[in-house]
This record gives sequence, structure tokens and C-alpha cells, in this order.
Amino acid sequence: LIIAGEAVEESTSALAAAGLPCIGIDIELKGPKASYVMTDNVALSRKVVEYLYLHAIKKIGFIGGKFGSPVSIFRKKGFLEAMNQFGLEIHEEWIEYGDFHEDSGYMAMKRILESKELPEAVFATSDMMALGALQAIKEAGLNCPKDIRLIGCDDIAACRYSSPKLTTVKQDKEKFGKLSAYMLDDLINNRSQLKPMFIDSELIIRESC
Repeated sequence: LIIAGEAVEESTSALAAAGLPCIGIDIELKGPKASYVMTDNVALSRKVVEYLYLHAIKKIGFIGGKFGSPVSIFRKKGFLEAMNQFGLEIHEEWIEYGDFHEDSGYMAMKRILESKELPEAVFATSDMMALGALQAIKEAGLNCPKDIRLIGCDDIAACRYSSPKLTTVKQDKEKFGKLSAYMLDDLINNRSQLKPMFIDSELIIRESC
């Protein structure tokens, strides 16, 4: 069984705990014949902050996905670690959460725009949230990237057609698929007890940052 999504249902956890061969994609599964494949989300966020720092951008906001989800926890962890490593001030009013969808990114950005001081850049942890944030920036009469730079995550097709075209972090979906299939085959055939696999990501530079 290969499982993908934002959270593990109780029945799925029970199957993994009972010994059914299971591989989670971006979901932590635990069991005698269970493992998971996940983007290295801590490194992903660190990569974004490092890029901004190297371009003299130090005032950075963050829009996370669903609060409490493993992906959101790891991406925020990487963001905070990198901000601390580079000695950058963390503004709590620039840290907001959505649900990975466009409307939530729009509302999160509107809340950030109510701050007395605005960030120079915002990292939205999904492209859909970034596109919503972009709309909020435009409605506020601001320009992206002149006033606020924006980086998303996922590299969906819409990134190439937004105005400006969206800078984003690309996840290796082909590698996800291949690793999941091979790992599941090994578990089914009792070849090994597999440890979780973490996959690197790639920053795709376009016009928004």
C-alpha cells in the first residue's frame, strides 16, 4: 500500500502497525513493514532563506501550510533554524498559516500586510498559497518583486504563467514515485527493513524573486 496526503487516518496507522507493507509519501508511517519517503523539508526551507540572505534580503515572512501537519512542522523548523543561523530577526507577525490552497494564502498575506512594517520577501510553502498571496499583494497596490518578493513551493504549471512568473522550490516527484515503488517491493518480499528516505529539492528562480 502506497499512501499520500497531509495526514494519516487512524485506519491507515492501524494497517501499518498490523504489519501490512506500507509506504507513505510525505506522511510518517510506523510499523514492522512500513516506511516513508519525504522531501527533506527542513533543508528545503533553509535553502530558501539562504538564497534570500545571499541576495541581501533579511526581512522575511513565512506562510505555512496546515498547522500541525508534518510538512508544515518541518518547513517551519527549517525556516526558523536558517533565520537564527544567519542572525536574522524573526517577526512573529510575519508568520502565518493556511491550508496549502489559494484562498488561505490570500488571507494569510492580507494579515501580514496589516503589519506596521512589511517584509522584503515572503516564503509561502505551497505554490497555490503563493498565488493567493500574490493577488493580495497586488490588491494592496504593491508590486512583486519590487516591494515584496515571493517564493512558493511545488513548481506547479501555474508558476510559469503567473505575472510575475513565480520563483519556487521543485520537489523530485519522479524520484518519489520510483523510490516508493522499489521500497514497497522490498517490504512485500521481506528483503529489508527500510529506514525513511529524504529527497533533496531544487530552487527554481523566476521573476517573483
